[in-house]
Amino acid sequence: MNNYFTPFLLTIVASSFVLTSCSRQENNATAEAGEETITQYAEKSVDDVLDDYVLRSDSSDFADCAEITDSGADIYPRTIVIDFGDGCTGPGGRTRTGIITVELSDAWDAIGSMRTVNFEGYTISPVWSDLAIGLDGTRTSERLANNAEGQPEFSRVIDMTIARGQFTIEHEFSGVRTWISGYDNPQADENFFGLTGSGTAVRNGEYTIVREILDTLMFDSSCDQVTQGVMAVTRPLTSSTIDYGSGACDDEAVVTTANGNTFTIDLHQFPG
Repeated sequence: MNNYFTPFLLTIVASSFVLTSCSRQENNATAEAGEETITQYAEKSVDDVLDDYVLRSDSSDFADCAEITDSGADIYPRTIVIDFGDGCTGPGGRTRTGIITVELSDAWDAIGSMRTVNFEGYTISPVWSDLAIGLDGTRTSERLANNAEGQPEFSRVIDMTIARGQFTIEHEFSGVRTWISGYDNPQADENFFGLTGSGTAVRNGEYTIVREILDTLMFDSSCDQVTQGVMAVTRPLTSSTIDYGSGACDDEAVVTTANGNTFTIDLHQFPG
């Protein structure tokens, strides 16, 4: 081979390798960001129901299409069964199926009270997709003392499996949920919550991904997605961060890979 072409060919090969590596890294980071988005969306779908019925008042936005059985308000321990049947379309046009069972040891504002949530055939279908997200497992919360700002806080321990389409996420998490605003007006529709903590996720029984909230994730009750905060996602040999923005209710987040590459993802483009 002509020596003139050798460096040229090596440059092409090296460039192709770099481009392929970057593309693979971006694809992996995008998939993990999508999975994290599914997890947070599914979690929020449960919070929307429980905050509506258990924390805020004895009325429910789901009363028209869900069968709700309550062992007795202000009588503890208390059991609440919310049965969405084969399909209950609630606020925001989201459709739920299955059953959520809530066990309460005491009133939500009693320090040390416990809330255990279990799921039976529970699914949530986003308005922009006909592919439902299913939840199975247990979620436990304890009412903590108010923080320095006087905001109610709740511990959160999660051991659940989240399924969508062809994949599952074994989801474990431990953290604190803070009711930032809206708690002083139970009938208000505008509630804001913050979430801190860390956990792991195992996709389809493969490698473990470590997830850590670096900057408090913010949830607006009127928005489907996380509106603010930063999450770090670490998998074998690489890592990335997901920045959900500064508070706007939009469909975008910025992912930054370990080598500093950044790109924007659409939070509605869930993998499945």
